[in-house]
This record gives sequence, structure tokens and C-alpha cells, in this order.
Amino acid sequence: MLLMSSFNESYDSRYGAIVMDPQNDDGSIGYSVLPNNTCQHAAPTFVNLMNAVILRLATHNENMTIQIRNHPMPMTESQHLQHQDLDAFSVTIVVYLNSDFIRASFVVPIVKEHEVKVKHQQLISGVSILSYWVSTHIWDIISFLVPSLFAIILFYIFGSEQFIGNGVIFPTVLILLEYGFATASSTYCLTFFSRILLC
Repeated sequence: MLLMSSFNESYDSRYGAIVMDPQNDDGSIGYSVLPNNTCQHAAPTFVNLMNAVILRLATHNENMTIQIRNHPMPMTESQHLQHQDLDAFSVTIVVYLNSDFIRASFVVPIVKEHEVKVKHQQLISGVSILSYWVSTHIWDIISFLVPSLFAIILFYIFGSEQFIGNGVIFPTVLILLEYGFATASSTYCLTFFSRILLC
């Protein structure tokens, strides 16, 4: 097992193993390279390392070396788009998983209201049931707008063109607004449903 430091070159550690096969009857030898695939230069580096060792043994000259150069072709437009789509998918998962914590925060005032009867006190004071729930819903949507604004800012910072590119910023903002509106409403319904089940 070998570990080669290459942080300054590729920011990845190149490590792997070379497994020698038994020598054949005709004197030829074989080997297998087991590289770390997270570093794209690991496989040719280890093949070159073993070939240099074989060259030194064959020539009995310790100064013999083999230089290898690896210049991968640039990504095609299709590969570039696939890479962008995978990045966009990862960003989407992170944004919407984090928004679930915000949605969970909508339940806290409802549970608190059920404990201390704040709604009952406001209804006795003259607040209509419609204005109570509309104001609660508006507050939850406003509290959802702040992280949504941060999500849009992060899309701009990281250059996620799938969300903020030409002509797609409006649908992105619309989806975030609709998601906030829908999650607040569904949270209220699920809270009431769970309260009925617990009673």
C-alpha cells in the first residue's frame, strides 16, 4: 500500500496498492493496480510508478525514469450540463430539507396557543376567528420569506443558473412562495388532525 502526497498538484491524496502476479514460465511478469478512484490521476500515476520500477530492474540503472503526462480532454457541453444539473439537484435537496425546519416552526405557536388559550382570550376580546387565522397565516408566510430570500441570495452567490438564470428567477420565486403558503396551511390542518386523534 502506497500513499503519495499530491495536495499541491490535485488536492487529492493518491493512494493505492500494486499486486504482483506470479512470474510466468517465459519470464514475463504481471501486476494489478488498485488505485483510489477519488483522485483522477491515481491510476496512471501507479501504472507509471510500477513501469519505472520494471525499467530500473531491466536496465540495472537506478537513474532511469519514465515521465507521464495526463491532459484530460475538456468536458463536452453535454457533460457540462449534466454536471450543472447534478449540482442543482444537490442545492435543491439542501434548500428544501432546510425549509422543513422552518415548516416545523409553524407548529410551535399553535401548540403554545392550545396550552395557554391565547386564541380564546383574543376571541373574547373581540378578534374574529377569521382575522386571527389570517394574521397567523400571514406571519408564518413572512417568516418563511426571510429564509427564501437567503436561498435566492445563495443561488446568486454559487451561480446556480438553473434557479436564477435567464427567465427562471420568477418561477423560482413563485415556487418558493407557493411552497411557504402550502406548508403553512398544511401544517395547520395536520396539527388539528393530530389534536383530534389525541382526544
